[in-house]
Amino acid sequence: MRYDNDDWVLCGDFNEVRQVEERRNCEFIQCRAKIFNNFIGKMGVFEVPLVGKKFTTICDNGLKFSKLDSFLISSSVLNKWNDLSVKVLDRKASYHCPLVLRSKTCDYGPKPYKVFNSWLNAKGTADIITSTWNLEVDSRRPDIHFRKTFKEC
Repeated sequence: MRYDNDDWVLCGDFNEVRQVEERRNCEFIQCRAKIFNNFIGKMGVFEVPLVGKKFTTICDNGLKFSKLDSFLISSSVLNKWNDLSVKVLDRKASYHCPLVLRSKTCDYGPKPYKVFNSWLNAKGTADIITSTWNLEVDSRRPDIHFRKTFKEC
């Protein structure tokens, strides 16, 4: 991975923390944290910072907290999305809190078409949509082909 310019995202429960602040009411073992930090350094990856909550794992009826889950990214991912963050969502039934990797500046390209909600409330809009949808079209354009295929489903 280090010598490869591909985009890498490693995520999961690594069962280890990097710093003493990433545990509360749990044992912190410095030598294991050092091994984990060395692994991250040798792989040439970067940890995506958490926003919001500090811990990803809660045990013993909410008495022990740890940050065991991480997103590790390659430098090429960091160069493309330098504002990545990980949001810790609310815990439901399990002791692991779900995580979401997010970026504030995702560019999905131009919108394929423009629709204003006010158009949907205009008088006669439903009739126009229905009559257009029911038109017989013979075209090789991909969007028309998709519409026809979708209509036949």
